[in-house]
Order: sequence, then structure tokens, then C-alpha cells
Amino acid sequence: MNTVKPRRSQSLWRTAALVSTLSGEFVGSVLVGVYVGRALGAELGQASVGAALGGLGGFALAWYAVFRTLRPFLREEDSRGPREGR
Repeated sequence: MNTVKPRRSQSLWRTAALVSTLSGEFVGSVLVGVYVGRALGAELGQASVGAALGGLGGFALAWYAVFRTLRPFLREEDSRGPREGR
């Protein structure tokens, strides 16, 4: 089994990329949910209720997107085994 330790700088950039991806997915999902909910609510005459429901739906979809994105990283960590010093 060949275990190559990533250099610290690679690990730092990889973590930064993951954090920016997750935050973008989360914020984007909530904003799209609010926008769609507001548009649908406006058609029904209740834009504020639609925005609130759309925001909640976007929040739920945001968590799904976060877990979907994190799944490969969690599997990779599990396959490496426990880290020393933990």
C-alpha cells in the first residue's frame, strides 16, 4: 500500500477550495430557493410566504448539496485510516 502524504501547502489549498465550494453551494441554493419561492408566491398573491417557503426549501437542498459534495472526501478519509496524533 503506497501512502503518499500531501504536502501541507497542497492540503491547505485543497481545504480552501472545498470551503469555497461548500459556501457557494449553500448560499446559492438558499438564494435560488428564495427567488423561486417569491416568484411562485407572487403568482398566488403571497410573495412573502412564497419567499419564506422557498428559503426553507433552498436551505434543505443546500444541506443535500453539501453532503453530496463532502461524500467523496469522507470516503477518502475513511480509506486512509485513522490519522496519527488524533
